[in-house]
Amino acid sequence: MNSLKSKFLVTISGEVRNHAGALLKILPEAPANSFVQQFIDLLYRHFSSASFVAKRITGADSDYQESAYTFNCAATVGEDEWGIVIGDDDTPVSMADFVLLSPLTTDIVFSSVTVSEPVTDGTKRCFDVVRTFTNNTGATLSIKEVGLYCYGASASNFHCIDRTLYAVDVNSGASLSLRYRISISV
Repeated sequence: MNSLKSKFLVTISGEVRNHAGALLKILPEAPANSFVQQFIDLLYRHFSSASFVAKRITGADSDYQESAYTFNCAATVGEDEWGIVIGDDDTPVSMADFVLLSPLTTDIVFSSVTVSEPVTDGTKRCFDVVRTFTNNTGATLSIKEVGLYCYGASASNFHCIDRTLYAVDVNSGASLSLRYRISISV
């Protein structure tokens, strides 16, 4: 009998830097396992190659088949409708969530999203999804929710696969880098 237990884990961590790039705060790694319905719906599309309805961030249904881009989170600079996104609502996460409840986009610079190649360390294999946000609002930005939006099957077909409550304040002119780490271990 095999006593090893496989684990699938998603965590989020971050760091805040001032306008000159000096490190102000390290945000410790915390569970980000708030996957919502679209995660399973899109995964099912890949496993089955079936056309299956999944809700877009607009609230509209999409029923495409799987695509090589379905889980793509590598948004480019300035793209605020996919990749890692931020908001300021702290309503508890629900399976039915399909979008951040109060997205923050105005006067915030969204960097491109980087996705690292998977690495193995002993019995763990993982990759990171990272994005930096610069606060140009002129006020402190109070982030309360973080989301992971994937590309879906085509442009404007974005899906929220994770919504995690994650509170952090970012002063005006400062930047916040967030990292989702997706890992498996045995």
